[in-house]
Amino acid sequence: MHQNPQQDHIFCPLCSQKSKTPALTARPDYEYGVPVTLHYLRCENPSCGLVFASQIPSPEVIQSFYSRYSTHHQAKAATSMLAKFGTASRNRKLRQIFAGRDLEQIKVLDFGCGSGNFLLHLKSLGLEQAFGYDFDPEACKCAVQAKLVAFSTEQELQDHGPYDFIFLNHVIEHLSNPQDELERQAKRLAPNGKLILRTPNSGSMLAQLFGVNWRGWETPRHLHIFNAKNITSLVKQSSTGQHPLSIQEQSTSNAMFAGIYHESFHKSFWRTHKLGKLVRHALCTPLFVLGILLNAVTGRHGEEVLLVLQAPDK
Repeated sequence: MHQNPQQDHIFCPLCSQKSKTPALTARPDYEYGVPVTLHYLRCENPSCGLVFASQIPSPEVIQSFYSRYSTHHQAKAATSMLAKFGTASRNRKLRQIFAGRDLEQIKVLDFGCGSGNFLLHLKSLGLEQAFGYDFDPEACKCAVQAKLVAFSTEQELQDHGPYDFIFLNHVIEHLSNPQDELERQAKRLAPNGKLILRTPNSGSMLAQLFGVNWRGWETPRHLHIFNAKNITSLVKQSSTGQHPLSIQEQSTSNAMFAGIYHESFHKSFWRTHKLGKLVRHALCTPLFVLGILLNAVTGRHGEEVLLVLQAPDK
């Protein structure tokens, strides 16, 4: 099923610029084979460049995109050297974020918790009050089976708040209205609470290298794909009301480089043929080093954007 836009011009949902430049046209779902293909545009405003689905499907259609998904089972532990590097990198960042806080006392929400892999990691660090939420009931079921507290309703979120830390790990790109969701999350934060957001970076090195094959597009589940520049516009637009968020830290990271790199190869030659697999693995490490160096110089070409946002001292 292919959904095409009806309008000649469509307004960018972030900066309101009229856009008709196609970014992803009929790109298939390489990961889970969902038969729906969406039409994506790239905002023509040079200071924005948001890639977005020109028509947002209904909630029922979006729900169908997750009939089979990675969050329906626990992920396997990282085994490759680069994957372990990514895990170590994320752990360092978590230690920085939680520095000076009593891990047994703080209350943490993983919004979009999936099967609970990140919640399990938080528990292993000593966090006693780590809660999850996911709109996908199958994912929540998996998290509960892992003996985690995972909510499936907004009322449960409200009853257990406010939260000292809220994590949105690769969630914002899945949402129909990211700005509204950030505003709701800001209301759930305790005074001086922090919201930590990670999302694929459409301006990354691998996005430029792989083009439409880049793993970060994940069509049709990703409805808005941000870069290091326009993500700050989203925060500013969602912080004009009674619950503003300030940007405490912004960076791009290559912690997920290995997974994104390998999953950007879709043809069977690269996946199953001995020569293809050999070449794919041989190129990974030098490209990883190049990505690290490039991101160190520019600060905006890592594979994911990281924001640490802070609520005011109310």
